[in-house]
Amino acid sequence: MRTEVRAPKLPPADGAQRNNLEERILLLIDPGIDYGVGMNEPQLIWRFGRWIGARGMGTARLGWTGGTLVLGVRGGRAVSVEGPDPSIISEVLGCGPIGHTDLLLEAREAAERTGAEETRALAIVKSIVENGIRSWILDEHRTLEIVEGDVPAGDGPNISLPHAIVEMILSDESEALPRAVLEDHRLLLRRSPGFLESYASLQLNQEADLVAAKITGHRTAEEIIERAPQDSVEVVRLLAALIVAGFIEPVPVAAVEQENAPADPVVMPPVANATHRLPPALIIGGVIFLAILLAAAGWLLLHHAHGRPAAKAHFGVVIDHGCQPQDLQRMLRKSGKHPKILTIQPGHGQSPEPCWDLVWGNFPSKQAVKEAVPHIPQAWIRKGVTKQIVALTKASMPSKVRGN
Repeated sequence: MRTEVRAPKLPPADGAQRNNLEERILLLIDPGIDYGVGMNEPQLIWRFGRWIGARGMGTARLGWTGGTLVLGVRGGRAVSVEGPDPSIISEVLGCGPIGHTDLLLEAREAAERTGAEETRALAIVKSIVENGIRSWILDEHRTLEIVEGDVPAGDGPNISLPHAIVEMILSDESEALPRAVLEDHRLLLRRSPGFLESYASLQLNQEADLVAAKITGHRTAEEIIERAPQDSVEVVRLLAALIVAGFIEPVPVAAVEQENAPADPVVMPPVANATHRLPPALIIGGVIFLAILLAAAGWLLLHHAHGRPAAKAHFGVVIDHGCQPQDLQRMLRKSGKHPKILTIQPGHGQSPEPCWDLVWGNFPSKQAVKEAVPHIPQAWIRKGVTKQIVALTKASMPSKVRGN
């Protein structure tokens, strides 16, 4: 499986120049580390992936033997890149160093100075970032420091970290990266919030879609690998890529069992035989006092409920439904072409497998939906599907609805 992410590659060059450039980047990021030793626990990698998947703001400092990569991130996109020597950018583009520590700023000004396309300069930074993350994952002495906080957006180029990470791992033919991320296949794999919408943006091939459909949150990596028709090495590589990019999260089975375990029954201590009874007046007074407390609490709850505005609901129309991997694949293709009007969310069906609904529209009321139904393009409605009005779940709403 190979990604089909629309991201720039290294600048075109003849074979010798291309090889020299790649060697220069690798030496810059990875000064001769021996990866023959055993890997340490992958929790730091998973934490980095969760943070990327949360689409928040902050700075991540990735450290490994002989290298550091500092990423300023907003919404999953790197808006600043520091750590590696930025002189390689000007060297490749054929100009003198400009002097920025931020590689993205260096790339932008180097492109302006030389007249090169900005995407060509950005491709060099992207390769440096990918090789840095790869070196970090493979180093048993890796470190990670994440500082939450506002990061200036700027008006310059940026890099989609999920796309870069997925492309980097899927294009690496070795088994070292997947093994470092997901050596234990007995872990449950959970989808991150907004998984379907985010995954659709990757535009991977059909084989990858079939694997993604098997990630339900109730299966271990081992079960997904066994059910997938593809080669197990390729499946593990895809799962590892989705973990580091923040699309899914590994969870130990024991932790899930602990979450689902029933609460311990409350055992009341035995009551000792009382030798003295409370006076009737004291009992009556206590009952009256308790009644007053309950009445006051009820009034406060009722007042709070009336004073709190109800959550605003949004509605749409189901135009496609299915419970098979090929059904999800079909919906992903449709929603990928029209992301502002089509969304995918969990549906209900008779199959033991998870089901999905493809929902058209985003309206503030059911009445508004009914008035808009005649305007649904008939070609979008799958034959045999009942055009049912449903509430849009928060995770499935388009980003403009969620307010992100």
